[in-house]
Amino acid sequence: MSPSDSLPDLTGHLVDEDRLQILHVLGAGSYGVVYKALDTTSPTPAYFAVKCLGMTTQYTTREVDLHSICSSHPSVSTLHRQFYSYGCLCIVLDLSACDLWAPIENGVFSDNNALVKQTFLQILDAVRFCHQRGVHHRDLKPENILCSADGGEVRITDFGLALDDELPCVAAAGTSPYMTPEALNLGRSTESYEPEQSDIWACCILLLNMMSGKFPWRKAIDSDYEWSTFLTDERYLRREFPISDKLNDLLERCFRPVASTRPTLLQLRMEIANMTHLFPPKETVVTMRLLSVPRPSPGTSAPSTPGASVASFSFNASDYASPATSNATSVSVELHPVRLSDVAGYKSHRKLAFVRPTIPAPSAPSAELSPAVLEMLARLRARPPPPAWPKARTVITPPPAPKEKSSRNPLKRLLRWFKRTRRDRA
Repeated sequence: MSPSDSLPDLTGHLVDEDRLQILHVLGAGSYGVVYKALDTTSPTPAYFAVKCLGMTTQYTTREVDLHSICSSHPSVSTLHRQFYSYGCLCIVLDLSACDLWAPIENGVFSDNNALVKQTFLQILDAVRFCHQRGVHHRDLKPENILCSADGGEVRITDFGLALDDELPCVAAAGTSPYMTPEALNLGRSTESYEPEQSDIWACCILLLNMMSGKFPWRKAIDSDYEWSTFLTDERYLRREFPISDKLNDLLERCFRPVASTRPTLLQLRMEIANMTHLFPPKETVVTMRLLSVPRPSPGTSAPSTPGASVASFSFNASDYASPATSNATSVSVELHPVRLSDVAGYKSHRKLAFVRPTIPAPSAPSAELSPAVLEMLARLRARPPPPAWPKARTVITPPPAPKEKSSRNPLKRLLRWFKRTRRDRA
């Protein structure tokens, strides 16, 4: 039974000197229960989150004190006040739409560089604000980050495992996928760790959660297959997660096993802010189009090609000598590079060499085309199809006949000599 199971159920009660009415439970954790409450003193409907921490202990008092120190930052959940109800310590917090897992699971951050950068920088700024005041959260994860439905505004909450002790720490705390190797190996290969590094590490795992909804590993220990693969393969993150090469290089440094070689929180923030692409940049999709241009009226020039920004050229049959008078109009063509993989059926250069375009019948009446043009179109349509590509012949060369092996047996050699002698005499 978790400690939260022993807490009283406040649903439907009036608390905080009848200023708040508890409506229902929003969530329950290991050390408290969070309720949605209605402010009965507000002329307009106003709602808050009320967290019931249980009996007053040194841990609940430390959580309230450290949360109050960092509460003034806009990306930290505001702690308005505290009160006691049914012998339990409760705190009044801002109410948010959801935690960070909701937009992650809904795909709000998917392939959205601007939103991921905006939200992640808010988290980094809030964590840096806490560190400047000597507070280390030690349990950063999507469940402890409240946000709006669109993921654009975030607020860090739940300072139950936060510390302001002197560094380094000798007691590990947190959630396994977000903990550093030195914290997980505490007591085995390490004797202490820096909680500031734990927050930076957790922020990097958070970034991968936002971009993919996945974890890079279960635990950063040697027995974990994914962690071992990451240590031996520098392209592991780039292969498993939709991240750019620059972000891959940054996370490679942030996840180094030796804490002293990792970037600081400020360095991480600056590099993320200057990064153009967090997701891999999309390949430039280019097309090839033939634009038909309206025929100008007599005495006017041909109109300019709309949207021709790559390359264009024009051909006017009247500029060249012709055996017959031609009234063919000018045609402008816009050229765009095209990938052969986008062209169906073009699998080899041989097929490309024998592609014969279909010449449709003229849409305009024949009277509008000159005799020379009509003769040219008829000649093209009557042209015989190109010869078929000759099939490759398969030449099978029989293997050479095996040579007769000479025998070293003297009796057999003597017998062959008699046979040859008789054959020669005959």
